[in-house]
Amino acid sequence: MRLARYSRGREARLAAIDGDDLVDLLDALGGGRGLSAADKTRLTDMTAFVGGGRASVSLARKAIAASQK
Repeated sequence: MRLARYSRGREARLAAIDGDDLVDLLDALGGGRGLSAADKTRLTDMTAFVGGGRASVSLARKAIAASQK
């Protein structure tokens, strides 16, 4: 899985690279509604994402799947 960090305004964001598309991880999961604070952080901060291990990868996969619907 390849990730990209970018800025939206003053916010740091993470996106998964899916073919030619960038999938904003937090946006793809409804802007974080229903996610814990820790999960939201994992989806917006690269260090937290890496530290989250398998849980982060699972969230990213869900985000990519949600973006393809």
